Amino acid sequence: KKNKKCHLKKTNSNYKYDPEIWDLWMSLLHSVKGSVLWILKVIKESEMFLRKEAAIRGITDPSRIIFADFVNDQTTNLRRIRFADLVLDTFVYGAHTTCSDSLFAGTPVVSLAGNTFASRVCAGQLHVIGLPQFVANTTQQYKDIILKAAQDKKFLTDARTHLDKVRNTTVLFDTQLYVKQFEKGLKKIWKIYLKEEAPRHIYVDDKTEKNVDLSHLEL
Repeated sequence: KKNKKCHLKKTNSNYKYDPEIWDLWMSLLHSVKGSVLWILKVIKESEMFLRKEAAIRGITDPSRIIFADFVNDQTTNLRRIRFADLVLDTFVYGAHTTCSDSLFAGTPVVSLAGNTFASRVCAGQLHVIGLPQFVANTTQQYKDIILKAAQDKKFLTDARTHLDKVRNTTVLFDTQLYVKQFEKGLKKIWKIYLKEEAPRHIYVDDKTEKNVDLSHLEL
């Protein structure tokens, strides 16, 4: 983006970072001029270590990595997330609540769909909310999507506009519907148990969408 920093945010705990993801994020800082990586400050030692690892990879300017303090207030947290241009998911253990919070705040997330539950939660949320173009199947696709979002203003703006549009109607944030479906699933499991049948997959077929008032969490 010309004359504007691109804020790449990562608010998951630092233990989810590994050398592969750190290599990739540092290469993105090299590729996107003026970009900054905005991550959660956990402990002083981790900040020192991550800055050292960044310097090893050629990112020596401390202003390129911003360590943000944890905030307990959810409304403040959502407003802060919205300042980021893009949220980056981790690979092995991906974002769960962080992804949901980011999408609710109106900030797109880029995720690499893995082969385990923990590495596919964020990708699943992106599909549900209507942003499959932000889901990658390879590390190269992951990088390409981030570069496109950083360099193509319309691509990113369209995604943010979409998130703002569906916030109050998407099933992803419909807690009442989730509870209803979860309870229906538990009842099916209980009936299987009472009949002493073998465990099996169950399916909840109620896909009714409802409009949900979420105005109490204004951004």
